[in-house]
Parts: sequence; structure tokens; C-alpha cells
Amino acid sequence: MRQSQLIAKNMTVIVLSELVGFGLHLIVTVLIARHLGTHGFGNYSFILAFVWIFQLIGDCGLSNIMVREMSVRKETLKYQLGLTKSLIWVQSLAVFTSIVLAAAFLNLETPVKNSICIMGLASLALLHAIGYSSVFRAMEEMEYNAIGFVSHKALLILLTVVVIQFNGGLVEITAVNVLCNAYLWVLYYLIVKHKYYYPRVIYDFNTWRHLIYESIPIGISNLLRGVSLQVGILMLTALATASSVGLFSAPFKVTQSLSLLPQTLAIVLFPYFSRLAKSSQRDLFDAYERNLKFVYLLSIPLVIVFVILDEAIIDLLFGDKFKDASIAFQILSFNIVFLFQTSQFVYVFSSLGKQRLFTMCSIIGLLVNIGVDILLIPRYDFIGACIGTLSAEMSICGIGIFFIKTMDRSISFIRASWKPLVSGVLMASVLFPFRHSSLMWAFCGVVLSSVAYVLAIGFLRTFSWVELSSLRDALNFLRKKCSSIPSSQSGEVG
Repeated sequence: MRQSQLIAKNMTVIVLSELVGFGLHLIVTVLIARHLGTHGFGNYSFILAFVWIFQLIGDCGLSNIMVREMSVRKETLKYQLGLTKSLIWVQSLAVFTSIVLAAAFLNLETPVKNSICIMGLASLALLHAIGYSSVFRAMEEMEYNAIGFVSHKALLILLTVVVIQFNGGLVEITAVNVLCNAYLWVLYYLIVKHKYYYPRVIYDFNTWRHLIYESIPIGISNLLRGVSLQVGILMLTALATASSVGLFSAPFKVTQSLSLLPQTLAIVLFPYFSRLAKSSQRDLFDAYERNLKFVYLLSIPLVIVFVILDEAIIDLLFGDKFKDASIAFQILSFNIVFLFQTSQFVYVFSSLGKQRLFTMCSIIGLLVNIGVDILLIPRYDFIGACIGTLSAEMSICGIGIFFIKTMDRSISFIRASWKPLVSGVLMASVLFPFRHSSLMWAFCGVVLSSVAYVLAIGFLRTFSWVELSSLRDALNFLRKKCSSIPSSQSGEVG
């Protein structure tokens, strides 16, 4: 199978799973927000942000290093898998213990403290699931990740509906995450066991030391990025009220969830980038610029729709209780363009073995975010947190572009972005008259403006003949694969 066909297969299954998974996750978020209200949803968002930071410490970038090592030296899969399993057990138990101890010292209500401990168990299970999923990423068989991702979200929405039907509270909703993450852990374990190797624990302290040394810059970067992305919630919890956290979190979770799409595309390309980095840095940056074009093509229309139809979307998703969040939604929507770009940086720098550059980007972004939040939250409440989040992402994006340009001056971010931007202006001009229309007419406006956007992309010849040829080759491959599936099996997954 050629590399273009392999990438096409992986991107197809991942994009489809991300679209389905994003829809299911959005439904879960809306259900929980409507059920708990602004105050309860603010507490729930704080719990997620607090535990996620510890989870990032637990992973410490290890999964990315394992993907890089296994994708380049696939013959070491069994050995690397055993090392990963042993390390994750040590790290996940340490993280869970840290979460429980930290919760004991926080000045919070008892239900919130209990929920933090329960979410710690969910984090432990997820760390093991991530470890096993790194095998699928390295072997470029992303269909297994897709199956796990979608089924996990489906189970999450099912159990959340059950809890809401029985009028469960914060503790019960967090317990749902434990069950769903444990399911994902078991599923990935069984797939690895039956398709590759039985994952036996291997202890090799010298190799541990090497892997930890390599992963620490990524781990620090991910931790800083995690804190930077969640610092708005944490700072609002400290400086404002739980209701303010809820009004910030509702639009934030919508825009933040969308970052899974470019991040997943980067995960698909990461093994390919790692191999290119070993052979030709120039080819790597050519591939990165082509990928960057898709990043702009995806992010710009999302920003336009969210900014113009902010009030209608907030009302549709979260109801009248969250109507004050529409301005926050507009500000955070602009964040999507920068978030889509920065989600690629860690994989590009890691493939080159220069993950420390992303650490520097993350440090600067975190400092900017904290500084702006301290200045603006006391005066502008959750709107100040939105401005801080946007400022931080712009800073990370600018510094990352600077580092990439120092490594390869021929890469052009303007060349990759100007055609999507021009097409976006046309799309906005078509959609704007529908801003205060009913939902039905707003939907018609989205359809019409999207058609205008696609036509403009084609008219401006956004894709080169080489890119179209590769795309046509990949689509032909996918069509042949689909036609080869017997009709009796066409409805089965995997």
C-alpha cells in the first residue's frame, strides 16, 4: 500500500469518527450543562480541567515518543509495548495518588472533592487506553482508534442520559467517565493482544531513562499547553464565581472540542513525518505546508459560522440560561484558526527531535494567558478569560511560526492561507444577512455560504495538480476497498 493510500485510509476513518464523536460529545456537554445549570456546570468544568492537568503529567509525552520509536523501528514493537505498559502503570498510580492528595487540601464542597477523586480513577484508566492506542498510531491502523473513540462517546452519552433520568448529581455524572474509560482500556487491550502481541510487562531501567529523557520536553509542553488551555477555568474559579466558569466553559468546550480534528489529522501524519525527518527535512516541510492548507480550509469556515450565528447557536445548544455566553462564543471562535495551527506544532517538532521548541512556545503562551487573565478577569469577568485564551493561542502560533521559518525559510504560511481567507470573505458576505433569521433560514444561509466557499476554493485553484493527483489516487484506492467488501458485510464495523 502506497503512503498516499495509507494516509487516505487513516484520514478517512479518523475524520468520519471525529465528526461522529464530536457530535456525540457535544450532545453530552449540552445535556450536562442543561441538567446542572451554570453553577453545577462550572464545578464540573473545574473538575475536568483540574484532573486533566494531572493526566498530562502522567502521560508526560511518553505516548508520542513511543509512536515515533515504533513507527521508525517496527520490529521492536513487542519490546516497546512492554516498556510502555510498565511505565504507564507506575505513572498512572502516581497520578491517581496525587489527585486524591491534592483534592484533600482544596477548599471545596464535599461533592466536588469526591468527584475529583472519582475522575482520578477515570484518568488512570484513560492513561492505559492511550498507551495501547499508541500502537495503532505507530502501525498506522487508525481504524481501531476510530472504533474505540466513537463507541466510547456512544457509551458516554447513553450512561449520561440514564444518570439524568434518575436525577443524578455531580458525583454520578463523574462516575460515568470511570465506566466509559475502563471500557476503552479493555477494548484497546484486547485488540492489541489479539492482533499484535500479548502485552507483557518489561522492566528495563536504562531504556526507561532514555524514554523519559526524550519524553520530558513533550510532557512539559503538553502540561503547559493543558494549563494554558484550562487556565481560564482555573483563574475564574479563583477570581470569580462558579456561574462565571459555566458561562465561559460552555462556548469554550464547543470550540476546544473542534481542535480534536486537526490534532487527529496530525496524529495520522506523525509516523510519516517522523520517517521524512530521518530522510529529508525539506520533504517534511513540503508535506507540512500541504497539511497546513487543509488546516486553514477547515478552520476558517467554522470561525465564520460561529461568529455570525453566535446567538442562535448558544440558544440552540444551551438554552436561555447561557444567553450571556454568546459574546464569549464570538471571541473564542476566532481562537479556532490559531488552535488548529498550534495543534500541529508538537508533532512537527517531535518528528525532528526538537520538541523543546514547543516547550518554549507553551511557556510563552501560558505566561501571556495568566497575565491577561489577572489584568482582565477582575474587571470583565469571563470575557476577560476569553481574551486571555485568545491572546495565548495567538502568541503560541506566532512563536511556532517563527521557529519553523528559522528551520526552513521556503515554507510560506501566507501561500497556504490566502486562498482560504479570500474564500472565507465571500462566505461571510453570503451568510451575514441571515444573522438574525430563524433557525431554518440560518441553516439555509449556512448551506448557501458553504457552497459559495467551495466554489471560491475551486475557482482560485487552491490545490495543485500534484495534490489533486495524490487525492485522486487515494480516492480510487478507497473506492476499490469499499467495492471489495461483500454486501453481506457492508454494515459491519471493523
